[in-house]
Amino acid sequence: MAQPSPDGPAWLTRMLLQGGKSVYIETLSLGYKFGRLVWDIWKGLSNSAKALWKRAPYRFVSSLTTLEFVYEGGTQIAYYVQDRTVLFRKPDTALPPFLFETSGKDSVEKLIVEGDERDYSKEQWERNHYVEPVDRLVYEKGQSVRAVLLARSVNGFCNSREDFSVDVRYWMDAMTFVIVFPPQKMPRNLVLVYQERDDQPDVWRDSRWEKYDVRHTTRERLAFYWEEKNPALGRRYKILWDW
Repeated sequence: MAQPSPDGPAWLTRMLLQGGKSVYIETLSLGYKFGRLVWDIWKGLSNSAKALWKRAPYRFVSSLTTLEFVYEGGTQIAYYVQDRTVLFRKPDTALPPFLFETSGKDSVEKLIVEGDERDYSKEQWERNHYVEPVDRLVYEKGQSVRAVLLARSVNGFCNSREDFSVDVRYWMDAMTFVIVFPPQKMPRNLVLVYQERDDQPDVWRDSRWEKYDVRHTTRERLAFYWEEKNPALGRRYKILWDW
């Protein structure tokens, strides 16, 4: 198994676990502004979705997903971290599972809940990996819990045209996504598109109204950064690029 490079995921994981997304984003020097217009915060929310969310057993106060690419001895490794804080709205509710997918050789590194590493189970369906604690963790109404999944994919994004999708499966206050590209292989034609819940599988919408940023980092890498406030339930976002 390839070992993490000093400039790669060891640094990324340390930043995430030592202070959350603010430290990580500041280190990347993205200088992103978080202010959004009220209409933008609530766009795409139908009455039916609002009714569904009111019955939801939990909501995600924040969800930060990072995908960091490095090359080690000619092998592409994508380090995946999902860091989320869940607020429980009903008693006796289990921690929701994590989900990630790639077409490479995947492995889970760690599952951390409230700072403690947990034994996990992993189920796979096609390209999807569902990860949750072996011991069912149940929480009461009003409790807030932070959970972090660390995983990796080997040679999972090697095609000339690649993409990574993010689905809004839960009620979320804020969703943030970051991709860090290596200096050895910069992306071209990077774009963000999305689908509504009722769209056909081959229908993708232009995201010209979405706010995202692409900048060079202090480590001579390229970082894609995107945040959405109150994303519409059922929406699917896709980031596409050419190598």
